[in-house]
Amino acid sequence: MEVEAIDRAVRRTKIKREKLGGIYKYKIQGTDGNWFEPEERIWVVAMYALWQDSK
Repeated sequence: MEVEAIDRAVRRTKIKREKLGGIYKYKIQGTDGNWFEPEERIWVVAMYALWQDSK
């Protein structure tokens, strides 16, 4: 599932959550359109949780 978010540089981006086995992987879309796992996973998880709370 992809959700809209704002990155730390205050740019619009998207966050994607994928379940692999029993573990969730969070990826963020870069300005070039590619997906990557950020170094600060806690930030991405928090942004995803904020999106869930708004629904």
